[in-house]
Amino acid sequence: ATLVVFGSRMALPSPRDMGRDATVLDFATRADLEACVRDRRTLLQRQDGAGVIAFAFSCVLSAGGPEAVRAHMDATGLGPGTLLGAHGYCTQELVNLVCTGRATSNVFDGDKDLDGMVMCGVRTQGAVGLLSLFEHYGHSN
Repeated sequence: ATLVVFGSRMALPSPRDMGRDATVLDFATRADLEACVRDRRTLLQRQDGAGVIAFAFSCVLSAGGPEAVRAHMDATGLGPGTLLGAHGYCTQELVNLVCTGRATSNVFDGDKDLDGMVMCGVRTQGAVGLLSLFEHYGHSN
């Protein structure tokens, strides 16, 4: 697993400095990762800090990096997949990345072929559940 942190204060860097201010920590065991997060918890939770951005970066790097994450997303021909949508909201891909470790574009089980266009769903059940409004209203069947 990978943990990204921004400086000793976890202050939110400017977009131009984000890559330069980031420290990438790799862990061989879950216990080591948990110990590091525990040690930095106060910094990661600062309201004026970059904890959420660091968490998102950590998820992307733990999943194999940006190219690997893009490969999980649907190729609809409507443009590249993204983890952030309109108005800065996270997309279903980011939710799935956090919950299952793969940035799939949909929440149904497995892949579905819709007249030659393959829609990627969740391949394995995550540790937490998720029910989207699409499922609630039966639009994903």
